[in-house]
Amino acid sequence: MTAQPIVKDPAGPWAPAVAGHLRWVHGLLSGLDLLAEHRDALRSRLWAVRSRADDPELRVAVFGETSSGKSTLLNAFLRRRLLPSSARVTTRTTTVLRHREDAEGLTVRTDEDVVLTWPSQSFDDWAGRTPGTDGGRLEDALHRVLTTDLADRVRGLHVLTDVALLGGDVTVIDTPGFSVTDPGHRELAEEAARQADVALVVVPAVAALSMTLVDFLTGPLRDHHDRCAFVLTKLDLLDEDEHPETVEVVTHRLRELGFTDPVLLPCAP
Repeated sequence: MTAQPIVKDPAGPWAPAVAGHLRWVHGLLSGLDLLAEHRDALRSRLWAVRSRADDPELRVAVFGETSSGKSTLLNAFLRRRLLPSSARVTTRTTTVLRHREDAEGLTVRTDEDVVLTWPSQSFDDWAGRTPGTDGGRLEDALHRVLTTDLADRVRGLHVLTDVALLGGDVTVIDTPGFSVTDPGHRELAEEAARQADVALVVVPAVAALSMTLVDFLTGPLRDHHDRCAFVLTKLDLLDEDEHPETVEVVTHRLRELGFTDPVLLPCAP
């Protein structure tokens, strides 16, 4: 078997190889005696692979239940308290973080399909913000959008900031925490799973691998088992002598769920 070169340039040596493989698969499907619905489903998946191969962006999606510590973890990765996080804050929409060097920005799509950008007067009018009264930082704008009644009117949120973690080709998708009492949150997380190249799953040590999380791992993330990493949060809420046993139990349970060699990263503030 000839090793495929790994390059960052989307027009590099691997691109013709991928295109050739996809054409071969497409031809193979045309020659197989399949039910029309099965052939259409496979061609749809093939189209998705082709579209994804043309996009060099790496999409890392963060999943977890409500109040599992996702925003706190992301702030630690970003080395900045950018996303609001507290026991009373619940992210109610998907937040996409991308890199931009020249100036920070924020784009909001409302439930009326209106697109607003920050900073701008139209954003201030929508947010009910008087310039000079509650700060002009990106953190302030995000706090206002995510922790007030405005959150119920947001259908999409893009954050542009100069953070080394993101770089030019990495996008981080922060999903709403899902639980049985959060209508619509599960659907948003499932949509993010369909877009994700890598899944980062936050597991709180005090309630590790609940049935809700297990259902998500064996459902929407069933095709990501080789592209998942798990972060064990809130270890500080356990006695220190309980940490090794908790890690062992969670690792064993993940293996039972089909993760052959799970990557489990314990963390604490």
